Amino acid sequence: MKNFNCLGWWWIPSQEENKVAGELRFLAEKGFFLDLVGSFENGIDPIFTRGHVTYYPVIFGITTEGKQITLVHCNVRKLRISSGVENIQLLRVNYAYKNIHIINPDEYTFQKVTLRFRNLNQWAILKGFILKISTENQKFNKYEALYENINNIDIELDNIKMSFVYGINYKIPYKGFIQKINAEEDVLISIKLSNDENFYSIINNYINPIQDLITFASCNAISIESINLFSDKHKRILKPMINSYMENNEIDLEEEDYLLPINIMFKQRYIDNSDIGDVIDKYLFSLDDIKDDYSNIIRRWFLINNELAACIQLLLRNRYMRLEDYLINFINITQMLEIYHRIRIGGGAIPNNIFRKHVRSIVQMLRPNKGKWVKERLKNSNNPTLKKRIEDLLHKNSYIMSDLIEDFDIFSQKVAKNRNYYTHYSKQDNTIWNSTELSVVCDITTILSYSCILEELGINTEQRLKMLRKHSSYENAKRNIHMLD
Repeated sequence: MKNFNCLGWWWIPSQEENKVAGELRFLAEKGFFLDLVGSFENGIDPIFTRGHVTYYPVIFGITTEGKQITLVHCNVRKLRISSGVENIQLLRVNYAYKNIHIINPDEYTFQKVTLRFRNLNQWAILKGFILKISTENQKFNKYEALYENINNIDIELDNIKMSFVYGINYKIPYKGFIQKINAEEDVLISIKLSNDENFYSIINNYINPIQDLITFASCNAISIESINLFSDKHKRILKPMINSYMENNEIDLEEEDYLLPINIMFKQRYIDNSDIGDVIDKYLFSLDDIKDDYSNIIRRWFLINNELAACIQLLLRNRYMRLEDYLINFINITQMLEIYHRIRIGGGAIPNNIFRKHVRSIVQMLRPNKGKWVKERLKNSNNPTLKKRIEDLLHKNSYIMSDLIEDFDIFSQKVAKNRNYYTHYSKQDNTIWNSTELSVVCDITTILSYSCILEELGINTEQRLKMLRKHSSYENAKRNIHMLD
């Protein structure tokens, strides 16, 4: 989403007569800020008069160019006293709809979404144009730019139909002599909903999981370029004039009317300014790599995104947040593995029913004033230790991890000891890893984490090993494993 700013008039929907001039600023990494020359409180500072930050569910705006904007969930940050006639009121805005006014955004529902992600073209593997130049008598006489269309990829999921829509964007004059054509190969993701859903439901249930999937598969933080929402409440009777193949796929034509796109913008979870076109060979997998089973893999991803949400977010957090602190990375990854084991493997030293009997027997032998304390201390003592959890996962992925680790038992013991030390800062000894050693351990445990998720997607061991050997963490671990000796 591109940064922008605009001037305009702003008002509360029920108080259109009380318009206030101001500037709206959007920074993708920080979100929206509205600076008003004056305030909706008629110059009274709401922070001090009400004792809390003023909150406006919706603010309408009209830019100096005549475009409508709806600002949603707006909080007054402060009222700055100006030396001029008016005070300056500063607001923080959660998100904004462009080209429309919506009174109740939380109740406004949509039937379709189209998404564009940065670097999606590389992950989805486009074909490009073929340029043919013909000559006659050693002179150029014909130039042809050919594009072979790629068939759309349609995936039917429980509540949506998801499609990768391929084509070209081009701009040409509607009439007159053509001297210039701008054409670009493109791909977008289209989501058609079985049931009407509001924006919060759409972003949590569909947009975020898709963004996470591409980030996971490409090993790069993939940021959102644009989101267009479509609602049957927002349509136009006259048919549009379309001069783009992609625009034709993005707009819904329905008999004599068509749905208008509603653009929505909000603070990005992370910002990606990189160009990953030159590291395609470092992907875990591209869309083309899974073409024989993409429907099942994407279906499984949506499923585990619910079941293993905490695991996936901990695994991808380093890419979202661009964390360079190996200690934080180490704690995040070990926590991810601990949660994953708890959800997928679980288990205790003895069966839970027998464990509870043992606890009751012990408590009954104690004085009443001691029994409660002992019972509380024993409550979680049947859970597997972190060492046991890491070792179980290493053995489960032994075909992959044995290439990096010689002794699973010793490595698991050191991981557990270091995690406990860095979270509780117990007594230090020579088995505590320094930052350089932690970087190697982070690479090893990252590969273990990725292997677990790839298995969840139904990817067999041979394929997983082939994918993971391309991962930068695998290469780093293989090269630096001697540092842990």
